[in-house]
Amino acid sequence: MDEDSCPESSSTMIPDDDTDDVALQPSLNGHTPGFFQQNDDLPHHSFLNGTLSCAYGDMEYFPRKLAERYGKSATCLDLTGNELKSLIYLEQFTAVSELILDNNGLKDGLSLPPMIQLKTLSLNKNELTDVEMLIEEIKEKTPNISYLSLLGNVACPNELNENEEEDYRRYRRLVLYHLPNLKFLDASKVTSKEIETARQAGNFVTVLRLNEQELLQQQRKLSASELRTPSVYSPLPNNEKKPEETKANLSKCRYVYYGRHSEGNRFIRDGDL
Repeated sequence: MDEDSCPESSSTMIPDDDTDDVALQPSLNGHTPGFFQQNDDLPHHSFLNGTLSCAYGDMEYFPRKLAERYGKSATCLDLTGNELKSLIYLEQFTAVSELILDNNGLKDGLSLPPMIQLKTLSLNKNELTDVEMLIEEIKEKTPNISYLSLLGNVACPNELNENEEEDYRRYRRLVLYHLPNLKFLDASKVTSKEIETARQAGNFVTVLRLNEQELLQQQRKLSASELRTPSVYSPLPNNEKKPEETKANLSKCRYVYYGRHSEGNRFIRDGDL
């Protein structure tokens, strides 16, 4: 039969961007890596050497079909640049050791999937503000985490900003107190000295950060309080005394010390007393 006369089939396998992966990987749940079925209606993705990338796919929810297809074989999952509102179905990735969730607009109250094998978690450039809530979630769901990065979140003070250097040090002590097995936090390696300091003081550290609206409210309250209540610290007496109530002594010293240790008296003369 001529090649041109072959009928088209809706189940024809069509290669996607990672066709080089076809000869290298075994089949996954009946699907060949680097291929997808024409009627799958799945977002753009690639799978190569254990890494499943769905970066910048405009996803709000992770597709169940992708979780079923790659959940047992993927060791790295890259979901950078989506708009995820939930991490549902990610619990099916039982072999994943690296999860990248950068730039997703994730907010406080994030529910992580249980991932016992996870070693690396990247949550850079999201909208996370409550570091203590996030630490508790990470501690419970990913107990073997060794690399964590929260850069670009309100929860993580900017180390490069002079006004936030001390805040960042307190933040590291707080995180390392709860996650002492971390090897890297953000962009720097965790030292044994940091772990020891966190063990001693981390439980007493709380990072408080106010947004612009809260700061403005605090400033208004302080300004109103200053207007209502006069300052108790004043260089002048509150009440004037009558002349007969004042007491003072006036005398003339006959002896002036001119020793080398008298830096003040050598400028005083009898006419100045």
